[in-house]
Amino acid sequence: MTLVGVVDADTMLHMPDFRSSERTMQMLAQVAGRSGRADKPGEVLLQTLSPDHEAIRGAAAGDYAAWADAELTTRRDLRYPPAASMLRAVLAGKDDAATAAAAHALAESLRAVLGERAEVVGPAPALLREVRGKFRHHLLIKLDASAIEAALAAARAQRIPSTVRLTLDVDPYDMF
Repeated sequence: MTLVGVVDADTMLHMPDFRSSERTMQMLAQVAGRSGRADKPGEVLLQTLSPDHEAIRGAAAGDYAAWADAELTTRRDLRYPPAASMLRAVLAGKDDAATAAAAHALAESLRAVLGERAEVVGPAPALLREVRGKFRHHLLIKLDASAIEAALAAARAQRIPSTVRLTLDVDPYDMF
């Protein structure tokens, strides 16, 4: 196979996940690596609405290093891993209103306990809002590694209704 086309190469870039650029770059680099043969060079065609995005430009140029430098700068500026740590709290329950209320109470409690040591983002409905009949709301806590234990302890200490389940994920792999 010497020609590969990627339709909507930027689809993953628009997912609500700070790793979307990384996942896009990985996928495009993998596709590019599979095109061509030992005796015939490969060609990759990208269709995108975001030609100026760092991941698309880096993949098109085959310049992983430039993309990585830009991505790490962005993550430092926004306090995303690996520049900082992140805690994701997901609350799930059969009653959407009760689950949302528990998520709001948890967010306010974490803001009060952690203060300037952390940035609490949300809560908001999770991307996969309903799974197996349970409504899901989540919040993200961006913090330094030294504050993770305090954040976990504060989240565990929060009085969550017995009908709502709380799941905590340190440096989550995905936001679904």
